[in-house]
Amino acid sequence: MAIKDKVILITGASSGIGKAIAETLDAYAPRLVLVARRGDALRALADSLQSESVVIACDLLETTTLENLVAQTIERFGRLDVLINNAGIGGKVGLLPELPDSQIHQMISLNLTVPILLSKYAVAQFTQQGEGGTVLNINSIAGKWAFPYWSVYDASKAGLKAFAEALSEEQRSNNTRIISIYPGACATDIWDSVDLAQAPDASGMLAPQQVADAVLYALNQPQDLLISDITLMPTKALL
Repeated sequence: MAIKDKVILITGASSGIGKAIAETLDAYAPRLVLVARRGDALRALADSLQSESVVIACDLLETTTLENLVAQTIERFGRLDVLINNAGIGGKVGLLPELPDSQIHQMISLNLTVPILLSKYAVAQFTQQGEGGTVLNINSIAGKWAFPYWSVYDASKAGLKAFAEALSEEQRSNNTRIISIYPGACATDIWDSVDLAQAPDASGMLAPQQVADAVLYALNQPQDLLISDITLMPTKALL
């Protein structure tokens, strides 16, 4: 398989889609760098995997951490082949004047600035290795469709879409693929960070495993084949 023995860094790996990705890739014997804030959950995940893995518990909003993630990966495994930008946050849903400034900064930082900076460091490493690599972004359907009352979240995800498309064109000559996956509503704990009057019904949502299966499919293609865009939507209408 194309991912066998590859070194893969996954952010937001302690739960939800990130955890499902790690568990799904594990069957193909990559070497995994698992990143999230919750160290206990990361260590429990690593203990359950057969693949060689390293746990890095950190806050991605501490920007000095980001370059260190790639440096620690190289120190442990000697290379980096795939970056999966999965970590993200929701927030208060409402009219823009109702949103706290701190939450706006946090959403833009984690959903957009962090993936941009990690991609910068990863692409530099791919270029140094001389063999190309892959950046895979777990975006959101909000990156394609604007939803009222989610304006800042929409902006962060639309920005990530534009960034990925431009970076893809920049890096084709370096044999580096930029892949974006756009899930619709998915049953993860991101909903715990979304300020809604009523919790959404998760029964019709995508499962994290369905997103992980799409990640596996995209990564397992040969390096000279780019699947740039996968959109996943639940069949059942949620609204």
